[in-house]
Amino acid sequence: MSYSSPRLHLFGRLVLLSFLLLGRHGYPVASFLLKGTLSGLLSSSSVKIKNGTDIKTLSVNGAYSFSNRVNQGSSYSVVVDANPVGQTCTVSNGSGTVNGADVTNINVSCSPNNYKVGGTLTGLIGTVVVKNGTTETQSLSSNGASS
Repeated sequence: MSYSSPRLHLFGRLVLLSFLLLGRHGYPVASFLLKGTLSGLLSSSSVKIKNGTDIKTLSVNGAYSFSNRVNQGSSYSVVVDANPVGQTCTVSNGSGTVNGADVTNINVSCSPNNYKVGGTLTGLIGTVVVKNGTTETQSLSSNGASS
């Protein structure tokens, strides 16, 4: 006697689909959003962040939210996928487990990369003022190494 029938296969598929949609206890699985705030990003720049395969490009400082929801009890790990040119961004509160509500404190903070500028001065007679950018200056009055 064979227990294989089209109806039995259909029933098995419906049970599997119900399990996937409703969870193992027969109730809908709650899902929540991952949210936060971006700060320090320079204008005309963007930073890419990701949670697993969910990638989001941010180009404006302020609140953001991932599009994909994360199931109750699932872990998340938000990291910087690509930094903007000339800046380094870091994520705070980027990992944890979803616990019954949207996660709202995944903050991304960007800051400019700093580079040390130096050289050797020769042939100086008097004093010279070296300007780095628009605000930082240094007066040099002797030959030799400078940083």
